[in-house]
Amino acid sequence: MTATTIIQKEQDAAPVIMTKEQALEVDAKIKQTTEDWFHTVGPLLLEIRDHRGWEALGFNSFNDYCRNLDTRFQDKKLIYRLVDRAEVEQVLGQEIPAQHAYLLARLPDADAIREVYNEVTEHYDKPVERNFETYVDGWFRKNQPEVSLRIKGKKGKIEDAKGWKRSDLEDDEELALAFSRIEKVWGKKESDHIQSGGLDWPRKDIIALSGLHVSKLKEIRYLIMASHWSLKDALAFTNKKPDAKTTVHELQNHCLATAGLYYTCSVEGFDISIKATRALASKNNDSM
Repeated sequence: MTATTIIQKEQDAAPVIMTKEQALEVDAKIKQTTEDWFHTVGPLLLEIRDHRGWEALGFNSFNDYCRNLDTRFQDKKLIYRLVDRAEVEQVLGQEIPAQHAYLLARLPDADAIREVYNEVTEHYDKPVERNFETYVDGWFRKNQPEVSLRIKGKKGKIEDAKGWKRSDLEDDEELALAFSRIEKVWGKKESDHIQSGGLDWPRKDIIALSGLHVSKLKEIRYLIMASHWSLKDALAFTNKKPDAKTTVHELQNHCLATAGLYYTCSVEGFDISIKATRALASKNNDSM
């Protein structure tokens, strides 16, 4: 084989170098494909979550469903980020950069998301990630100054906190599952209230609450959510039977701990019954 032949073979094997224009064209296609994929999968995940598709598929929670998707996504955090972005864009009715959406997703509800987005876009023609971070943090300082936004202390140790954001729950599967169980029995409004720090409960109490039987959760719901009882006090009260020393007020609380707001008991040979008025029952339903 001559030297000329060897050189020719090496030239034939050498890759063709793109021009800058060609590279930009391919790069744009990659970005567009990625964006299309993000905007397709995110809303589908949101639909599975909000319409309880995970339950229809036999999962105990949306988090369980997401864990099952790990084999396809290889990154659980990506799943939650897709949902966060889809949720924010659904609220705003428009597409926004992913990093901006992830920051807005920290906010507790649609009104807060719209408020912060409007503030940022009013002050900046081309806002960057830092602008959104500043205004999101400012919203929490103004509206929920008592809520702690972190649950990890020194050396990664999980500490008690007054509130948890979505990214915190991504790193704490046990707590995320606890909130899913509470939401299934009490509803999203109550679960979100607890997650944002409304009860000022430590992590261990939330997990203990979620581990109770459904019937017990329903029994203590009003005492905790409306009367702000601690978990310990609510359990102690509902487990105690009325006696001759039981007050009328205590009987009223026993009544509020029943599904039909109608409570009966026997004390020293007397049958006692107490029923909430229609007005109180209606008020109770509206507040829960």
